[in-house]
Amino acid sequence: PPIAPGDIVQFVLVATTSDGYWMPDTFSFIVGTPIAAVSESFDGSYSGWILNGDWQIGTPTAGPSSAHSSPSVLATNLSGDYTTNSMSEAISPQYYISPDWFSPKLSFYQCYFMEWDASYCYDGGNVQIKAGSSDWTLLEPIGGYPDTIYDGNSFLPNQPGFSGTRREWQQVSFDLSAYTGDTIQLKFVFASDPYVTDAGWYIDDIAIGGYEPETSAVVIEDNNKPDEFSIDFAPNPFNS
Repeated sequence: PPIAPGDIVQFVLVATTSDGYWMPDTFSFIVGTPIAAVSESFDGSYSGWILNGDWQIGTPTAGPSSAHSSPSVLATNLSGDYTTNSMSEAISPQYYISPDWFSPKLSFYQCYFMEWDASYCYDGGNVQIKAGSSDWTLLEPIGGYPDTIYDGNSFLPNQPGFSGTRREWQQVSFDLSAYTGDTIQLKFVFASDPYVTDAGWYIDDIAIGGYEPETSAVVIEDNNKPDEFSIDFAPNPFNS
């Protein structure tokens, strides 16, 4: 306590030599048993998605060299560039966020190729969410969006989002704790300005779930274990 399922626990291991030299290292893990209530790879059968504008589902021949999990992805254009001066929306089916989950999250893999330069993100996209009959609202990734879309973009002016180029698949996560007990829908919104285009936004392996407490545990008690360990480096039997 007060660690709960879904929390990240970090340990620091410090090795210290007799002359005072020390070297730290860290490792971590997430507490609890993960629950994957929704897993959408867009391979095989899928249903309930509403695709408007440039969004398509299938095998990409432009943009990334392959899907994150082959063969299919959700993409603004599977075989070429997105269109100019347009807004495209991909709306998911409804999903229920169980109150029994700890730390519910949305995650997916993405790569993207969107018009930008050193000064402005001309084209870009973000994720929106609605619960029940409420209005769509921006859903922020953990750590926030990396970019702000240029105000000359008529559809997402000055909105946070993803823009620029990310050639390798990257996993992003979104905290859904505020929607516990709700039925939600997700909307992937991509918008372009009237000028240069590129390959667009590619999404794969969408997952929604949380964590539950461990169902079993083993506690080892050994009163003979020392609190500190030491290693004698000399003599070294492996020294040539």
